[in-house]
Amino acid sequence: MNILVLLLLFLNLFLVLGALFIGMCTVWQMVRAQLFDDPPYVPVSHKIVPQIIAALALKNGDILFDIGCGDARVLKSAVSSNSKIQGVGIDYDRWVALRARVNCFKQIKAKQINIIRANMFKQDLQSATVVFAYLFPAFMDRLLPKLRAELKPGTRLVSCDFKFTDMQPVQVIDLQRPKRKLGRTLYVYQF
Repeated sequence: MNILVLLLLFLNLFLVLGALFIGMCTVWQMVRAQLFDDPPYVPVSHKIVPQIIAALALKNGDILFDIGCGDARVLKSAVSSNSKIQGVGIDYDRWVALRARVNCFKQIKAKQINIIRANMFKQDLQSATVVFAYLFPAFMDRLLPKLRAELKPGTRLVSCDFKFTDMQPVQVIDLQRPKRKLGRTLYVYQF
């Protein structure tokens, strides 16, 4: 009986510490977002991933960069839909990048996806032929000069929900989602 009580106490302690750790990580992401104008991890809905993949218009041989890749669900789906592309995920957050690597373990083993923990402003983007971004508007605008300087002519960029203020999209895709949901619009750009 005493062993059972000790095991239950240990389990409760483990659950409480796990919840505290997750809470601290969430708070840190929000603080970092405010201090450094760094977008926090907010995943796109699984429901819109097929529409994102369609908007990316991936062809054999494409190299898809997911800037701020989060859990890499877009990369994973893209590689699953076309095994003849390469995916590169970039995320600054150590834990989010680790989560992306775990989620893409099979594709990473097959060398179809590479997850890089890096500052997007210091990462070379020249090999990208297609780019996906789900970032805050201010961050998108800060990133635009780098994209203009490094992306080859013809590179396609698809942004979910947020557009550049100094560049017009070639296509706007309404995803027909309720007003209070994230992931309502895709903006397609051609560089």
